[in-house]
Amino acid sequence: MPRIRPAMEQATVEIALEQADAQFEAICRQVTGYNPAADVAFLRQAYTFAREKHAGQYRLTGDPYITHPLAVMEILASLEMDTPTLAAGLLHDVVEDTQLTLDDLTRLFGSEVAGLVDGVT
Repeated sequence: MPRIRPAMEQATVEIALEQADAQFEAICRQVTGYNPAADVAFLRQAYTFAREKHAGQYRLTGDPYITHPLAVMEILASLEMDTPTLAAGLLHDVVEDTQLTLDDLTRLFGSEVAGLVDGVT
């Protein structure tokens, strides 16, 4: 589980989250470059959900935890993976690191994404 520690200075956290949001948008542009039919709205839903669920969690570096799922998504996008795989990359730690269950994930994002998350959890 990611470290839960006293919040970074709020301004620093906000800057890091803005950078994460910009990184997500850049990855989405990359994805639509190799797959114009990619469901970016679904990816945005997964990103927003993961960002909310990991709020208050930090990497050992002090960065907001969402930077890790984004790095996973970026690797998967470089391999030109499909939308469910990219969403699973974003969501892969929510079951381990939050109160969310695989059943919850299935209801919210479908059995394919939940199955992929289960496979790497």
